[in-house]
Amino acid sequence: MQSVKPIVSSPRYKELKYQGQKITEAYKIDKILIDNKFNWLLDAEIKNARIEIYKNTLVWNAGTWMNGVWEYGVVRDIYWLYGTWKNGVWYNGHWMNGKFESGIIFNGKFINGEILGGEIRGGEFLKCNISNKVKKTESIIKTPQEEFKAEPMKLEKFNHIDNWIMFNEKRSIDFKGNLRNIAYFVTLEKDGREFSLRVENAKDRDDAKEKALNTAFFMFMIKFDEDDIVDIKEI
Repeated sequence: MQSVKPIVSSPRYKELKYQGQKITEAYKIDKILIDNKFNWLLDAEIKNARIEIYKNTLVWNAGTWMNGVWEYGVVRDIYWLYGTWKNGVWYNGHWMNGKFESGIIFNGKFINGEILGGEIRGGEFLKCNISNKVKKTESIIKTPQEEFKAEPMKLEKFNHIDNWIMFNEKRSIDFKGNLRNIAYFVTLEKDGREFSLRVENAKDRDDAKEKALNTAFFMFMIKFDEDDIVDIKEI
């Protein structure tokens, strides 16, 4: 009789580097993320993630992001060094390299890599290859090539997070200076069901509504409109 091999699913995490230790147990990683207020990562669907928390900075070193919301805090930096992004909502952060297959990009600094699909609504793109399939708002996409050309070798040689932070220090300060750290709690109702989510870094209530509607679609796979928003509170 032919034996049947069991189906082994990919783990969420390969490892977390934290305080000089390499941690592989998922429950320990979850607790550390919560303790460091990166609990939004627990809501995302991810596979084989290699992550690091270094000097209050979350670093995604490798892995596959299947779906979810990539958040960003004013005080806290987030770096995506390499990996594959399948789908979801990218609000802000530093993208160094990798493949972005689908989803919505609201803002951020994209240094290198490929953007193969989805929609771009804002951000800075330096040496990224952006497919013609990507829907984009041309008027708000910045490509500061002169700034990039001034330091091209650093991107090739730097391989430690300290250097990435140093390279982006001025950009990060300028970038974060334009953000207001306003969060909203939005409640939606559809077909008698209630859905709640948190929206970070919204400019105002209207911006929070727009982000909530886009985020809710990817989180719950249900199309909402503004009439479905029953409550919105600043938190």
